[in-house]
Amino acid sequence: MGKINKKGRIERFLFFLLFLSSSWDVFANIRISGYSFRFFYLLEILLLFFLFFKKKKISFFIGHTFFILWMFFIVIAIPNTSILTRNIGYFFWLIFSYLLLILIISYSQTVEKFFRYFKLYILSFLCMSLFGFIQFLVGLAGISLMTTQWWIKGVLPRINGLSYEPSYYGTYILGGTVLLYWLTFVEKRKILPFQLAITFFIILVIILSSSRIAILSLIFVIFLHIFHKFFIPLFKGRLNLTGLRTITFFLIIILIGNIFIFTHLKSFKIFMTGVGLLGTPSHSVDQRLQATIDTFKIFLNNPFIGVSLGGIPSHRANLHGITISTQLEAKQFEGLNVWLEVLAASGIFGFSFFLIFWLNLVKVHFSLKRKLRKSLNLSLTYLLSISNALGIMLIAESFALMMSPNILRPYFWLSLAFYISSLRVLRKYLNNSFV
Repeated sequence: MGKINKKGRIERFLFFLLFLSSSWDVFANIRISGYSFRFFYLLEILLLFFLFFKKKKISFFIGHTFFILWMFFIVIAIPNTSILTRNIGYFFWLIFSYLLLILIISYSQTVEKFFRYFKLYILSFLCMSLFGFIQFLVGLAGISLMTTQWWIKGVLPRINGLSYEPSYYGTYILGGTVLLYWLTFVEKRKILPFQLAITFFIILVIILSSSRIAILSLIFVIFLHIFHKFFIPLFKGRLNLTGLRTITFFLIIILIGNIFIFTHLKSFKIFMTGVGLLGTPSHSVDQRLQATIDTFKIFLNNPFIGVSLGGIPSHRANLHGITISTQLEAKQFEGLNVWLEVLAASGIFGFSFFLIFWLNLVKVHFSLKRKLRKSLNLSLTYLLSISNALGIMLIAESFALMMSPNILRPYFWLSLAFYISSLRVLRKYLNNSFV
C-alpha cells in the first residue's frame, strides 16, 4: 500500500508540473531552428508511459470519431506547403494534443479522481499568477524577471509570466480567471480556501498583463454573467434581488472606470498604442486585420483540401509574392484567428468534422444538464457546476484565440481535456457505463 501511495504522490506531482508548465515559452523550452521542444511535452510523455504501461484502462473521449476524421483531413493536406517539415512537425504537435486529451480523461474516470486533479489544475493558475505579480513588482524596481516587453523600459513592465509575450500570458491566465469567476459568482461553488480573494487577485494580474484581448474576453464573460442573472429573468417577467444587485454593482464599476480613464486620459494613451483609439496609431489592428483576411483568402484558394496546421505561413507569403522555405521565415507570416486557421488547414470537409466534434460536446452537456435537473446527488450537481464553468472558460478562450496564430497551445487543450472529462464522468454515473 505504501508503494501505491508513493506512486500516486509522484503522479500527482508530475501532473501539477504539467499544468504549471502549460504556458512556459521562455523557460524550460529548447529552441532549435525555430522549433520548440518544451518541458511540458517531456512530462506528458512520462505520464503517458505510466498510463500505457501501468494503467489497465485507456479511455477515449466524447466525439472521438469526429476528432479522428478531422485529423485525417489535416494529414492529407500535409504536402500542400513549401515547408514540408513544418507541416509534419505541426501534425505531431496535434498528435500530442490528442494524446493529452486521452491522458487527462484516463486519469479522471471517477468523481474523486476528477476533483483530485482539477484542484491541482486550479492551483497551477494561482501559482503562475503569483509569478506574474512578482514579475510586475520587481519590474517597477527596474529588474527584469524574464520580462519580454515594457511600456516604459526599466520603469513599467508588461508582465508575460513565462510566456513569449503579455498577450500569450493573458490568454493563459484568462482561462483560470474565468473558471474561478464563474465558479465563485455564478455557480457559487468553493474549490479553494480564500477563493473570493484569489479570484480578484487573478483578475488584477490579467489587468497588469495589459493584454487587451484577455481583458476584453473577461468583460465578455462578465456580460454573460449579467445576462444570466439579470436579463434572462427580466425577459421571463421576473427580476430577483440577486440580479438587481449584480447589474447595479457592475454599472457602478463601469462608471468609476470611465471616470478614472477620462480624468487620466493622457496616461492611458500609452496603453492604446497600436489600437487606433484616443488618437494613437492603429498599426497593430491593421496588421491583425490583414493577417485575418489573408487566412480567409488561403481557405478560398484551398476550399476542399486545406494547407494543414503548419501551412498557413507559406501560403500567406505567396499571397504577397514571396516564397519561404524555413521555419524562421515562416514566423514572419503567421496567420491569425485560430478558427479561420483550422478552416484553412482542414478545408470545408475537415472543418465540418471539427465543428461536429464541438457541437456534439454542447449537445451532451445540455442533455446531462436536463437529466441532472432533479438530481439530489450533491457530488454530481457539484461536478455539473464545474462543467458549466469549464464550458464558459472554453468560450472565453475561443474568443481570445481569435487574435492568436495557433490553436495548439497546451493550456487550451488542457481546458478542453478537463471539460470533456467532467462530461464523461457525469455520463458514467448517470448511465452506469461509459458509452
